[in-house]
Amino acid sequence: MNDWNDHGNQMMVGGGRLIGLLILVALVAIVVIGLVALYRMGKANRNATAPALSADQSDPGIDILKKRFAKGEISEEEYLRRLALLKQS
Repeated sequence: MNDWNDHGNQMMVGGGRLIGLLILVALVAIVVIGLVALYRMGKANRNATAPALSADQSDPGIDILKKRFAKGEISEEEYLRRLALLKQS
């Protein structure tokens, strides 16, 4: 009877090691996937927040005009007319 119990414990220890190994591999995979996702999100945020460089950037009048057009305060025709006037001066 003692031999039967020892055999059962050996099988349980082997099965426990396999389950532990699978859990370890799963945890490592989750950590790696999480780090890759954080890296990609950080890279996307850097690209989204990079300032757009244009010739109009230094003119505050053009910036105000763009904001008013974006808000819908002026029509496209009015925007284009005023933009042409601002670029002339």
